[in-house]
Amino acid sequence: ADRAARLFLAAWGLFVLVGLVFLLTLLGVAPLGTPVLHGFHGAFSLAGLVLSFAITDRLRESDRRARTELGRKVEQRTRSLSESVQALRAEAEERYRATQALRESEERFRLAFDTSPDAIILTRLDDGLYVAVNQGFTRLTGYGRDDVLGRTSLEVDIFADPADRQRLMEGLRARARVQTLEAPFRARDGRLLTGLLSAKVPTLRGEPLILSVTRDVTAERAAERERRRLEEQLRQ
Repeated sequence: ADRAARLFLAAWGLFVLVGLVFLLTLLGVAPLGTPVLHGFHGAFSLAGLVLSFAITDRLRESDRRARTELGRKVEQRTRSLSESVQALRAEAEERYRATQALRESEERFRLAFDTSPDAIILTRLDDGLYVAVNQGFTRLTGYGRDDVLGRTSLEVDIFADPADRQRLMEGLRARARVQTLEAPFRARDGRLLTGLLSAKVPTLRGEPLILSVTRDVTAERAAERERRRLEEQLRQ
């Protein structure tokens, strides 16, 4: 930038000098001859050359600044894109880990659901429609999956006493959880079974469900009744 300014000043000085000589010639102070004309020509040529150098330097300086600014913007944009790519990669990895954790959780739930000896049932909270039952339920009640899925607990008539279902629903609506509700249940063949039912209200895909686990205590209660009968006989 300093060199270009100096060249511009030098060119301006030469033009001023030539103009001054030309003015003196017009005023008759300096004779107009071949040497003077050659001087004019040489001075104009030299001034034009100096001006050309000045313009070239100015263009080079402008190009250098433009390239520097472009490089800075490219570097800044590259850094921004790199940070964006890293953020997207981290987000993708986090989603992958979350998906894997969800799959593992679902697999653990499926294994526990399918292999549990207790009866596990998923029903809708609003109408009691059966959504899923496990093998423990089919073994305990004699109902197959096709017998209950798509039907409600009232339609299947699984509760021997409707008041017990009412107690279950009141507890779930009040506390979203019921622990060890003992009630008689009716199997498919008409047998009455005694079960200990625990339930909670999870949400699946935005819909509240009832997840219930029922343990068959029919044999235990029969044994307790028999024990009490024998103790009563002994006291007599």
